[in-house]
Amino acid sequence: MTDRNHWIRGARYFISAFIFYESYIKEAFGNYPLILYGTVILATLCVAADLVSNKGKLPFLGFPFMLIGYGIYSFLTGLFVSRDLTWFYSIMVTHFAFSIVCFDCCYVIKRNNSSEWLLNTFLITAAVCSIQTIFFGADYRTEVIVRTMSINNNPNILGLTMIIGIFSLISRKKYVVKHFWVSMAIATVFLYVILLTASRKCLLSALALICIWMYSVLKTDKGFNFRKISMIFAILIAIGLGVYYYATKYATSSVYARMLLLSGGLSTRTTMVSDAIEYWKTSPIIGIGFCQYQIWSPYKAFSHNSYAEVLCCTGIIGFLLFFTPIVYYLVRITKTTIYKDAKDRYDYSMCLVMLIIELALGAGQIFLYDVSHLLILTYLSVCIASITIETERDQELQKVYGETIIQRRFFKPKLNNFEWARKEIQQ
Repeated sequence: MTDRNHWIRGARYFISAFIFYESYIKEAFGNYPLILYGTVILATLCVAADLVSNKGKLPFLGFPFMLIGYGIYSFLTGLFVSRDLTWFYSIMVTHFAFSIVCFDCCYVIKRNNSSEWLLNTFLITAAVCSIQTIFFGADYRTEVIVRTMSINNNPNILGLTMIIGIFSLISRKKYVVKHFWVSMAIATVFLYVILLTASRKCLLSALALICIWMYSVLKTDKGFNFRKISMIFAILIAIGLGVYYYATKYATSSVYARMLLLSGGLSTRTTMVSDAIEYWKTSPIIGIGFCQYQIWSPYKAFSHNSYAEVLCCTGIIGFLLFFTPIVYYLVRITKTTIYKDAKDRYDYSMCLVMLIIELALGAGQIFLYDVSHLLILTYLSVCIASITIETERDQELQKVYGETIIQRRFFKPKLNNFEWARKEIQQ
């Protein structure tokens, strides 16, 4: 194996460790800055070493470049308008750390010609978080008592982890069609964890994602064979469990209690967004300073709306810098999904659904301050190229090993390397 592959593999492991720390260890057991910054630094050193060995050839990394550019803009403008510079400096350091992680992640995907390692990391992390919540979780007080991994684990953060886990589970046709029952069982567990968190927007997003997935799988599998019958049977069982839960437990659940409080919550959120618009009007071009909304707001909290937060804190310029690339990726994935052949459309359509869900979640959560949001957006920004390359790689591997090898969820490391697969065929 070449030195380059050693560096890329090292970066991949450290990024995976960072994701596992952020989503599980930090939320379940507390903050350990040494692990946080250590994994970022080590991953970045591996990427830097690979860059040097590759004579400084840097692939175009659109979304991470935007994050870094947006951060530089926010820092330069925030120096002049921020009310609390101590908080401003602290949050800018965090933003650049998250931007570097996204840069490293995107670089590894581009250089390794594979993004499946990232999806596998999300899936494993979500599975561990679900086990922690179900068997070792703790009560968390919001408007009502809900269950999360610990007393410090925000239910919306855990809900997002489960949504990303569901997406990672179902985003590849080659796995879910062959192993539909397993995928359905795991997705049901993740959905149950979201029910425990009583996160309304995460529950609605997860239900939409699962329903579209089931429809897409049934539509993709042509004919009426035993596999399709078993899929329909699994779906009917899932629907039956849902009906049973609704009939026997929903009325006494935390989800139902939070649904009853929905109007009050919407009223508060509407007020926060209105406040953000008023603050933005005081400095419409460059905003009031990165992450300064909570300094201005009487609630002393974020605005709970990505669009209002970005507009308020970094003005029109910052809003365009941040969201223009995301709109571009939305249009690109949509066009690819529409014009692809029906047999190759599934993977792209799942990415499109996930991006739409991310944009919908932005109305109740903030992308900028959560690395999970930024990482899934990073993946979606390169999904078209990575899916295309991985499909070509699978075709090459299938010629040598048959169809079974590409339906394994976790390849041996070298089987994820497209260059290795091509060499194997040539031999």
